[in-house]
Parts: sequence; C-alpha cells; structure tokens
Amino acid sequence: MAAETLPQKINDYLLKVEVFDTYATAAAIRKQIQKKVAQGLGSVKLDPSKAGAAKMDDTLPGLVRIGKNPKSSFAFFSFATEADKAAAAEFFPLMKGKRGAAWAPSEPEEHDLNQNGKRQAGAADQRSAKRFKGDPKDLTIHDFTEPLWNMPYDEQLKKKTANLKGTAARMKKGIVASYAYVAKQAVPSWAQATPIVELDEMVASPVISGYRNKVEFSAGYDKDGNPDLGFLFGRTSDGAGHVARGDDLLIVPKPALAIARRMGEIMKASGLPPWEKMSHKGVFRTLLVRTGVAVSDRTTQVHLVELQIQAENGLEDELFGKVEALLLHETDGFGPFLYRGAATAPAEGTAQPLPLIASLYLTVNNSLNNACAEDVPTRVLFGEPYIAAVAQGMAFKVSPRSFFQVNYHVNDLLLQKIAEYAVLNKETILLDLCCGTGTIGLSLASKVKKVIGVDCVASAIEDARHNAEVNGVTNAEYHVGKCEDVVHKLLPAGCTDPVVAVVDPPRSGLHATVLLFLRNCRSISKLVYVSCNQTSLEGNCVALCKPQSNTAILPAFRPIRSCGLDLFPHCDQQEMMVLFERTTPPPPAAAAAPTTPAETAEPAEPAEQPKQADAEVAQDAAAGNDGGDKATAEGTAASAEALPREGT
Repeated sequence: MAAETLPQKINDYLLKVEVFDTYATAAAIRKQIQKKVAQGLGSVKLDPSKAGAAKMDDTLPGLVRIGKNPKSSFAFFSFATEADKAAAAEFFPLMKGKRGAAWAPSEPEEHDLNQNGKRQAGAADQRSAKRFKGDPKDLTIHDFTEPLWNMPYDEQLKKKTANLKGTAARMKKGIVASYAYVAKQAVPSWAQATPIVELDEMVASPVISGYRNKVEFSAGYDKDGNPDLGFLFGRTSDGAGHVARGDDLLIVPKPALAIARRMGEIMKASGLPPWEKMSHKGVFRTLLVRTGVAVSDRTTQVHLVELQIQAENGLEDELFGKVEALLLHETDGFGPFLYRGAATAPAEGTAQPLPLIASLYLTVNNSLNNACAEDVPTRVLFGEPYIAAVAQGMAFKVSPRSFFQVNYHVNDLLLQKIAEYAVLNKETILLDLCCGTGTIGLSLASKVKKVIGVDCVASAIEDARHNAEVNGVTNAEYHVGKCEDVVHKLLPAGCTDPVVAVVDPPRSGLHATVLLFLRNCRSISKLVYVSCNQTSLEGNCVALCKPQSNTAILPAFRPIRSCGLDLFPHCDQQEMMVLFERTTPPPPAAAAAPTTPAETAEPAEPAEQPKQADAEVAQDAAAGNDGGDKATAEGTAASAEALPREGT
C-alpha cells in the first residue's frame, strides 16, 4: 500500500451536518445510518455479509471519522476523498432527525475548524503554540518528546520544585475546604500551616542523557510520505501527525536507537506497509525496546525487543512466518544483534559494536490503538521470555508488559527514600499496593516482618512471585486483582502488628474503595504515597485527610513530609513522594466502629459514591491548577503517544 493512498489528513474532506438531535451520540448516529442503508435508503449499498455489524466506514464509502458533541445538534463527518464527501452530501438529506426534519449538510465554518480535532490540515497548532510559547512551525521532535531539552538542568529542577509547591498548595486548599465548608468544623492547625507539608530537596537524576530503559517506537510515514520508524510528531486530531526519527533525542539511549534503525531497514525491505492510525490499515505498528542485564550473569547489558504487527483474521500464521524470517535473518535482520551467551559479549575493556538482544517477541495487535491486551497472540522468537533489572542488589524479571521505573538511576534513590520515610522494623507488615513486579516490597523485605503485595496485572504478579523466589525472599506474598476488590482480604483477621502501606498507583490514582480501606484500617498508622500524577494525588490527599464521618470512621491522616524525584530529565513531569501519618491514634477495636467498608453499618452508602459536598471539595481541589505544566501520558518521554508514562 503506497503512502499516498492513505488518508493522511482527517479534515481535508470534512462535512458538517445538522442532525436535529442535540443529545444524539456518534454511536447513535452510526446506528441510524446503518439501519437506513440496510433498508435500501438512497443509492448507498451495504454489504449483506456485514449487515448488523457494519462499522461506519463499511456503511458510507470513504468515511474516516465521525465527531459529535452531545451538547450540539451538529455532527462532523470526515471522508477520504472529495467524491466520497459529495456522495454523502446527497445521502444525508434523506435522513430524518427529530420531528421529521431532514438532515442538512453544509461546509464547516471557521469557528468549527478552530475546535479541537477539526482544524484543517496545515493550520497552526494553537495548543502547541500555547504550550511551547512559540510558532508551531518552529517546533521540533524535541519539543514534543522532551519539552525541557533546551533548559539547563538546574533550571529544570527549580521548575519541577515549583510544580510540587503548587501541588502542596492545592492539597491544603482541598483539605481546608473539607473541614470548613463540608463538615462545618474548625480547621485543625496542621491544615492551616503554609506549606501544609515539608518539601525536601528534589532528588536529581545522576544521569540525564540516554537514561530511559523503556522506549517505544512507532511505525508510520514521515513528513514526505515515506515509511519510517520513530516517534509521533504532531497530533493526528489536527490532521498533521507523522513520525520523526529522533536520532538526537537526549532521553533515548543509543543502543535502543540502533535497534530501531535496523528495524526500520527491515520494514522498508519487507515491502509491507506500516500501520496507519486513521484507516487502521497496514502491518507494522510499534517496536518496544527495554534495556536490562542478562539473566545468566546480571552484568552484561542486553535488550528485550517486542515488535507489534496487525494481521487480518486468518492471516496471523502466514504473516507471523514471513515477519519472523525477516527478523531472524542472519545478516539483514537482527541476526548480528542476538545475544548467545558469554561468547557474544565483548571482552572486558572493549567497545560493544552492536546492542545485544536477549529476548525477541513478535505480537499481533488488531485493536484500534497501540495499547496491547494480555491475551493477544504473541511468540518468543529468540532467547528467554524476559531479561533482568537490578535494583538494591536484587534482580527483577522484566517482560514486555511488566512495570518498572524508566530510570534505573533514580529508581534506587526512590527505594532508599521510601525506606527512609517509612522507618520500618521487624514487627512491621508492609502493605505494597499497585506493587507491579514487587520492586518496592522485595527491596524492603529484609527490614520488615512480612510483605503483602497486590496488583491487577496477572503477569506482573507472576513476575513478583518469581522475583521473590530468585532473590531468596521468603516473607513476601503477592495477590492478583484490583486493589478495591481484594484489599480487604490482605491483612490477617485481628491483626495487631503495625502496618505501613506503600502505594505507587497509576496516573488515575487510587480507587475510592482503596482510599476508604486505608482510612479505616486500624492497623495502618503510616502511609507512603508515590505519585506519578500530582493531580490524582491532590484528590486522594483530600480523601485521606478529610474529617471523620459516617464512612471515614477513623481519625484522618495528615501529610508529614514530601519530596520530588526527577525520574524524567528534560520532560515536564516529576514523581512526588508524600508520607502520611494519623493525626491521632485510632481507638481500641472494641470501642470503635467496624473498620472496613464491608463491615460498616451503612452499606447503602458506598465509598465510590461521594456526597455532593465531597464532590465540591474535589472540584475545589482541582481548581486553580497553577502548579506548572502537567505531564502528558507516561512521562512525556520519547513520544507524546509512542512513549506513554510508565505505570503501565
């Protein structure tokens, strides 16, 4: 498939249609059109084999996308060609809206095109102009993937420290509102302090170039329409997305770039097209490169590589075989890169000519986006199914979907900070929520009586159990499931040992049920919260620190100490760690109310259904979000889309 045949711009052939139904959704409009076409309305013919399950682009020829604001009676349809647009303009008046009014197609007006996602191709990207404070035409791949790249590192740290001070100010605002305006109580003195929490010095990254141990490259077309592998540059919603190589990006290690360059050569020589986001056509999608060490010796630097492809139903085996042969070719494929043990590794003191691949995956992903489910067809074409990462002297299993911080250098410092804040002893039970592969809990296991971990990703829990075994940790247990579903079963009945909880949640933060459990668990007197998204932290902080109520039964927590950790040099994101402690010790169990949501006397009021007043508090906490630029998906790392923030 030639690049020029693909719909590169989604707004070249845009049609605005008055459908006379303000609250109709895009899905509802889709069904209306499919129903009428199936009934033979107009000249559009629907393939009978697809009746009842047709997609929009199967219903109207050349239809690329539909957009509909539920507060507007206008829908926007984007087509691949002018002819498709003209045919649809003749068809739409045959459709009827409410009260029998015929749909009215028209050309979009200027104010329509200035709305998000509806700019004409080539129009100035106003969002980027606002974010980067410059002419969008002057933006480079650096600005999209590492927006602080041209700022001295000490200035970056000052900027990120200012971000965290803004977070602390919004935490205070939300907590004060929960006392003064919701509970109508006097605001405690600790909540009136400025700042509300002590902020330690930002932990800087010892290495600021080539530090990412996980990089995801996207296959696509460059600005000239040629197939290439790199990072997404521009926004598809603005009709201007393409890939750029990014060979001189500061955050991407050179070995990962070398692997990507070879994959680009393989892709171009194959004659198979890259996957195109708007049409969902093509084969090559993404290339994941993870850096670690060989499992055998824990010292030789090796890589895990996963190539994602799209394969139509029934063609997986044929395509698998063809792509596998390309990847494993001894000279033109990854053959020279494959790690075959000590004989492959360079002699001590000599330069490594090529990066070593110790694990090579091929995965079929036929979904509409690059997020890959766990049950997709995948094969290990070469090597072991995992590599290793070393933290605090322990080896951890790293597979394609397992979570590990993207900056090994700061990860060790993060683990040291958690131990410093938690002040653990041999009587402590460590509750490790959102535990991933068990890095936090296992690194602290020697300091505590027992580690209990939970994560919703089954493969991550499998890795955590494996990591515990290979590192000789016998006092750790791991459970798979959503925290809100299994967290109530984690602690032994009648537990009297002190419990320290450590949470490292994804960007969405902690579920309301988990927050209520933490608040109402009598054994937990201390909580260490590691945040990759301070907006979520602000809301979670209010839930932990608000006054007692009929659901938040036990005394509130309060923030005691905090610090920032710069895991993402040159990117506009930082981690924040906060230590929470109880304001007063919980009363004895016999004199207190039940301690879990399941045991409360008012089950009709679940934690995830906050009162209206609590919702207002959350809105107050989110208002005035002036703590500086917030991070985009997964660290604003090596691509705004291709390199999402770790947490996944």
